[in-house]
Amino acid sequence: MADDRRQGVLRRVARGAPLRWAAAAVLGAAAVGVPGWAQYRELADTGAIPPAAEAADGATARLAGSEWEFLGAEAGEEPYPGARSVDVFFAVTPEDGAAAERVGSYCRLRAVDGRGRVWEDGLRAAAGPPFLEEAGETAGGGCLTAPPDNEPFPPGEASLLAVHFTVAADAGRDLRFEVEVATHVPEEDPLEETSLTDLEEFEEEKDPPRPAAVSFGYREFDRAVLGRWGIRP
Repeated sequence: MADDRRQGVLRRVARGAPLRWAAAAVLGAAAVGVPGWAQYRELADTGAIPPAAEAADGATARLAGSEWEFLGAEAGEEPYPGARSVDVFFAVTPEDGAAAERVGSYCRLRAVDGRGRVWEDGLRAAAGPPFLEEAGETAGGGCLTAPPDNEPFPPGEASLLAVHFTVAADAGRDLRFEVEVATHVPEEDPLEETSLTDLEEFEEEKDPPRPAAVSFGYREFDRAVLGRWGIRP
């Protein structure tokens, strides 16, 4: 019975449940025999629990050795009733090869509104503007150049990144966009299935990603900026 309860708590936390579940896991540690705070830190270091995002001061912020410039957001079609699509654009400049590898190996983006609702980036329900084909994308857990190459962004050079969200139709200009990047290149993939064996393996991981995050406030995207990359809107 105790093992079942332990498994249940760890499974809810590791699947990226809200932080209230993480707090419950810590407070209930004594009851289920789990070292709560240590476990919380391990899950945070592997990215199973998202880090708190620091608000950017303006449109540009440094994160894990890369400069992130938020270019803006562009609302699109309504893929289904009660939802709308939003394309979000960044210029990403890694300072060196190590920073480029961090972004390419572990990079997650989220849209968050003032009511605390969260949307992960995802695939478009319909074809977008042709220029999106020339922008970098999220792929394989990281942020990489446009397909079919999907290579790390070149160091010292601003690369265009486009990310798609499907949010609630009533989500407004209070939307913020969070960027989460590894501060270390992970040696293994983040947990996909949770068990005590998995957690013991991660205790031995020498260099988990230990992600950090920054958030940007809503602003409209001006397609004229695409000229920086020689792209015609």
